[in-house]
Amino acid sequence: MLKTKIPITSVSHQQHVCYCIRTCNVIFLDVQDNTMQYLERFITILSVWQVVNYNSALQHHEKLN
Repeated sequence: MLKTKIPITSVSHQQHVCYCIRTCNVIFLDVQDNTMQYLERFITILSVWQVVNYNSALQHHEKLN
């Protein structure tokens, strides 16, 4: 299985992507856990389910606003 690395460079990026995903009712993630382990799980969940990548989440979020 191919694993896509999402360019998450900070906790705020992680939370923003989680927010975009929640807004689209695609998948629900707990943004309270800001550990690196969580970030790794987050990236794994995204690559397993191929939900969105960081850029498409941002683009979709911008279209909604």
